Amino acid sequence: MIQKINEKAPKWSFFHLYTQPFYRELRIYYYIYNIIMKLNYIVLLLAITLSSAVFGQTTVPALITSNQTWTVSGSPYLIDKNTYIDSGISVIVSPGVDIIFSNNAGLKVDGEFLAAGTASSRISISNAQIELSAKSMAYNDSLQRGALFQYCDITGTGSGSRAITVYTSAIRVDHCNFSDMYYGIYMAGSSSTPRFATITNNDMRGDASNYGYPIYTSGTNITMIVENNYFHDAYYLYLYGTIQFNENKVYNLRAVNFYHYGNASITCNKFMNMSNGVQLSVYAYGIIVNIDFSNNTLDYCGSTAYYPMFKLSRPSSTYLIGSFKANNNNFLTNGGTAAKVEISGSNGTPTNSDTLNFRYNYWGVTNSSTIATYITDYTDNIMIFGTVDHSLFLSAPDSSCGAPPCPSADFVYSSDGRTVTFSRTESLPSGYNMDWNFGDGIGHNENDSTISHTYAQNGTYVVCLEIYRDNGSICDTKCDTISVSASSTCQASFYYATDTSNLYNLYVINNSTGTSSNTQYSWSFGDGSTSNQQHPTHEYDSFGLYSLCLTIYDSAAGCSSTYCDSVGLDSNGIMLKREGFTITVLDEKDILSAPTFSLNANVKLFPNPSTGLVKLNINTSERGQLLTTVLTNVGQQ
Repeated sequence: MIQKINEKAPKWSFFHLYTQPFYRELRIYYYIYNIIMKLNYIVLLLAITLSSAVFGQTTVPALITSNQTWTVSGSPYLIDKNTYIDSGISVIVSPGVDIIFSNNAGLKVDGEFLAAGTASSRISISNAQIELSAKSMAYNDSLQRGALFQYCDITGTGSGSRAITVYTSAIRVDHCNFSDMYYGIYMAGSSSTPRFATITNNDMRGDASNYGYPIYTSGTNITMIVENNYFHDAYYLYLYGTIQFNENKVYNLRAVNFYHYGNASITCNKFMNMSNGVQLSVYAYGIIVNIDFSNNTLDYCGSTAYYPMFKLSRPSSTYLIGSFKANNNNFLTNGGTAAKVEISGSNGTPTNSDTLNFRYNYWGVTNSSTIATYITDYTDNIMIFGTVDHSLFLSAPDSSCGAPPCPSADFVYSSDGRTVTFSRTESLPSGYNMDWNFGDGIGHNENDSTISHTYAQNGTYVVCLEIYRDNGSICDTKCDTISVSASSTCQASFYYATDTSNLYNLYVINNSTGTSSNTQYSWSFGDGSTSNQQHPTHEYDSFGLYSLCLTIYDSAAGCSSTYCDSVGLDSNGIMLKREGFTITVLDEKDILSAPTFSLNANVKLFPNPSTGLVKLNINTSERGQLLTTVLTNVGQQ
């Protein structure tokens, strides 16, 4: 024992005395004293640390009338009495700050309250009761100021309380965790004041009894963007207004209730273990709403015979649905005995019903008659306004939400007469296809970014482009109305050519433009004879000069044109040795390569008049010997 102590003892000058009994006791006493002193030092440091924390606490006054920034050095901030932020006053909460409400106190904001933490330094708000009044500064995305809660951990006070009450015109809540709350975000909106809420990337649960409302809204004039949230272990979600509810996960709630006073996009969500299912109710009066409920998964939703997995309600025929589609959803395990899909709402005209697009869904079976038993609609009761079209159902669950985002079906076009060029600027990712319908009974289903189509007739056409997935389900559709007409009016025209093998035949070369298969022809030969053939032959009884006229008419192009020119053989020339001559009408395209035709339009003689020496310029693509006869103005060769 003594040896061990000596080995660790300091080597003072009287070290050798430690071996004596008296100094041995002194050594042991010193050792114990040293330990006690070290313990006291540790206790002293702890006391200093705790004292420092106490000194950093800030009690928030009841009236805040000057701009403030709440920092970590002043944290935690205690709100132990009802507190008011005056109009025009800003309170900025820094990352890492703790805010503690006590004594059932609340914070009313007529100015600005901004709590923006970071992923690594979150803000904690305990027992929160915050009211953003109609006077408070709304969230402004471009300035990143106003009613903003970001990277906050927010706890409520349990039954009946509201963590955040929103009367201001805009709020953003992002990357926050809500717990032990009765109302997480309570938002009311009047019909006269539009309100906006952006609620993204949050984890929101109810109170300890799985009760409470993560989001509770009311009012008609609200626009909500609710994306990438996890709502769980609570009671209901109540969402009013114009709604974007995308890529959320909802677990262990009674129901999600959507009240549509505007358009809705509800896509790529997972609704699981919900006893009352998903309920969509349309209340839009005086406007037409469009609803897209697609690519969602519903599993263990619904209960008993009263609550289906999914219910679409239109309480009155005065509420108007413009378009509705529920495509690529997975209706998996039914939580009860009610239908998987129920349509509800009175039918003003029982002789017919609205057709509701529920195509390309997975129902858990692949038998159409069985799927029909999962649906309650007009076919079960003629007083229900809608009939579910469940055709083209899927044979396996849809997983397209994991695929690239659905490309837009937007297109632009330009026209050149009746030829129209359509194009898309957005590339088409793998797994998607295009189908064009040009509105004239002709389509195109190749994945070309640019496609041209020529219409046979002038008119107005509805052109539609459909983007669909490899499994055949429709992703996006766009239709546009276009008008086409001929780019220019038709023009009658012709010229002449001689036949070197028969001097008494003239050929009339028809080079009219703007013609089509619908063009009609009328020839007047100048001697009282006419023809409606496109390529007539006419024989004149005597030599002379005649006026030859061509009139063309195209009803489809809406044009007509007449062209006249003199024609004949002079009796003073060699070609006038016999009586009469014949003309034959030909298309220009049929004679351009014929070697036996000498086209007057391609022959030039100069100088003219001449004293005897002339130059002849013949422009032709033919090769070989060429016999040419030149006549004077009196017919001399």
